[in-house]
Amino acid sequence: MPEISIRFSVEQSSKNKDHDDSVQVCALRGFLAHGCEALRMQRQLEETVGMPASLTGEQLRRWLTAAGMTQADLAGLLHVDAGQVSRWCTGKAAPRSGYTLRILEVLQERGVEVELPTAGTRVFLSTPMAALSPEDYETDRQEAAEVFQALDTLAPPVYWPPMQITSSDQFEAPDIATERNLVALTDADCFVYLQLRGLTRPTSCHVEIGMAIAYKKPVTIFAPSEDSLPYTLRGFEAISGRAGFGGRFRLYCIASASDVVRLLSVHGVELLGLTLAGLKEQTA
Repeated sequence: MPEISIRFSVEQSSKNKDHDDSVQVCALRGFLAHGCEALRMQRQLEETVGMPASLTGEQLRRWLTAAGMTQADLAGLLHVDAGQVSRWCTGKAAPRSGYTLRILEVLQERGVEVELPTAGTRVFLSTPMAALSPEDYETDRQEAAEVFQALDTLAPPVYWPPMQITSSDQFEAPDIATERNLVALTDADCFVYLQLRGLTRPTSCHVEIGMAIAYKKPVTIFAPSEDSLPYTLRGFEAISGRAGFGGRFRLYCIASASDVVRLLSVHGVELLGLTLAGLKEQTA
């Protein structure tokens, strides 16, 4: 009797192990299939509307209304949390490319005419988010999002790297993020740097500022004070453009993001070194 029990126990254990292995294999296959589908959708989006694809909260809200859909309806179709769709609609986050394509498909199926901008980046918005503490990240990101929305209304499309990064633990691999950012920076018509507080850690945004100057792009800096910037940039406005060193450079000292939004509402694209004529030519 003991021998039969032992044999049964071993056989049962072996069956359980085989079952667990099968479950893990199925899970792995599902994971790989999901990953391949996401890559396929991203490539299709790139071929269809170009990259970076820009879907703003205002656009999504307007299109959902036109489709007679609620945020909960969209969340159900995309199999995501309703809170995530809410963040997309309020501009606190942006859907990644795979979700963007699916959203467009859903809306088009309901007869809504949707179109994302295919022109190159007009404004590169640089914000030193990685240099902030986790506590300051969320606060500054919300304020920066207000500036992003104001810029995107004036001169779309705007490229803002933290658009899809809602918290400090979501940063991508540096090499991948850097390559994408530098491509967008090279393509941009102007460069905007937004710093809302003094920094205690280095930031790659200072490298981006240097590259924008080297590319002779119009550079606009919004910061608490000139002293909050790297030493080389202090007083730089006086020497920009001399001997072919850089292009237009402006520094505006601000106390909050609302100051930037106000300046943009008063001066429009001229604040960024762009012209209305230039924008009309690109949208024609």
